Order: sequence, then C-alpha cells, then structure tokens
Amino acid sequence: MEVDLNYLFRLPLSKPIKRELWQPGEISSPKILMVSETELLIGKILASIDRAAIRDIWDVGRLPLITPDILNSQRLRAYFIALSVILPHPLNEYTANRIKKQLSDRSVKDDLIPMLSKDAQGDVAEIVDQAYVVINSILVFEDHEREYIARVHKGNLELSLLFPEDKAIASRIAKHPAIAWKIQNVRSVKDP
Repeated sequence: MEVDLNYLFRLPLSKPIKRELWQPGEISSPKILMVSETELLIGKILASIDRAAIRDIWDVGRLPLITPDILNSQRLRAYFIALSVILPHPLNEYTANRIKKQLSDRSVKDDLIPMLSKDAQGDVAEIVDQAYVVINSILVFEDHEREYIARVHKGNLELSLLFPEDKAIASRIAKHPAIAWKIQNVRSVKDP
C-alpha cells in the first residue's frame, strides 16, 4: 500500500471521511480516514493540469462517469479555483492544448496501457478525449475567478471573490498552508 502525505496539505478543506480501503480478493477492507471526494478530485485535476501525466489525464477523463454531481458542482469549482493558485503558473495560462502537447503515444503505451485491464484498453482514446472536455470546461473563467487569480499573483488573497456568502470557508482556506506559502512567496518576489 502507498500512503501519500503532503505537509502543505495538512489542513483539509472540508471534513475528512471514512471509507473502506479497496483490497483484492477476500482480504478484509479496513476503514480509513481520508480527504473528502471534493478535495480528492481537486487534487487529481490540479495534478493533471500541472504534470500532464497520462495516468492523471486518464483519471480526469473517468470523473464524469464516477462523480458527475461533484464534478459539476459550484462548490468544487470554487475550491478548485481557490487552490489552483498553488500551481507554478496562473491557472488561466494553462490550456488543454498545452497538456496535449506534453503527452505522447509512447506515454500511453508505456505508462497507461500496462496499468489498465484488457477491457479498459479499448477505451483509451475516448477517455482521454473526455479528459480534455473536462479540462476545457474547467479552464473557462468568470470575471470574479479571473480577478481572484490575478490578485493572488500580485500577493493579495481575496477569497470573498469566490466565497461571497461563506466567510467561514474563506477563513479556513486562507489558513491553508499551500496557499499561505504561495502568497508569502509572491510577496517576497514582488518586494525583495
């Protein structure tokens, strides 16, 4: 089993949940505490946009099949835009075409196909195309989202742009270590 710990993500955005750990065959499935599905999806989408790794793209392409309600929720979008500022570049500089250019047939053959069951291998092109649909829909911004992204990259965290009705969530996200680090880093570069 692999456990992924990231110290910058030690403050969950929402209440962690208990889920059964998947185990092969007849092995018992213990319950474990994990981040919410919303937070898990945000992490996966951010990783796919940043790394452009084929396995991340595959996962994003399957999200509409697995979690359509969460994927299309305003809550996920607001959290996603809020956390996107931890990416190396402003979110509005990323595009599905940029991601496509980083992928190769070789990465599909070497990194994805060996991980898939025989049944899933026929769906590769379809799922990857679906991933681009998801990514393209996420990378269309409303004015207040663009404003939030621009302000953060000037060193100003204005979460009320994303959470105008929920000061508690805005306050919690403002304390998120990864976002606090980003703001501090931007300010230090801006005013050395």
